[in-house]
Amino acid sequence: MEIRAEANPTLVGCKIHEGKQAGVVVCDSGTGVFDNCDIWGNAWAGVVTTRGGNPTLKGGQIRNGQQAGFVAFQDGAGKLEKVELIGNAAAGVSLLSGSTAVLRECKINRNGDVGVWADNQAKGKVEVCDLRNNERGPSDSPGRGVVMNHNKVEKK
Repeated sequence: MEIRAEANPTLVGCKIHEGKQAGVVVCDSGTGVFDNCDIWGNAWAGVVTTRGGNPTLKGGQIRNGQQAGFVAFQDGAGKLEKVELIGNAAAGVSLLSGSTAVLRECKINRNGDVGVWADNQAKGKVEVCDLRNNERGPSDSPGRGVVMNHNKVEKK
């Protein structure tokens, strides 16, 4: 599915799975609301946002993708609330190249890399999320532009 050119659909309870590329791409100032949608088993990331794309995801899952669960890059953005990002081959969430994302009360578990990965140009907030049981830990981005508050992480 691709949302672009300022499109703003609302999808409720949808199932997007086993695509040959990303499950969902939001770009070119597209937005949209995904309410309790399940996105799984895609060849690329579950959800990709770029070039001003800014979806809102509420509930549902992004799981078992061949790359990261949620990827934002080149000024992409997104808001995820109570979304489960589970069992993706790379990070649960990857933020790059000027992207911005807000994650609240998400479960980001059992991913093949860290729970949240961000480069030096990414910004955002990860708040009250469960970041336990990812292959390489909860995050690799402390001290960067992504603020981490009140998250559950493994005890050392």
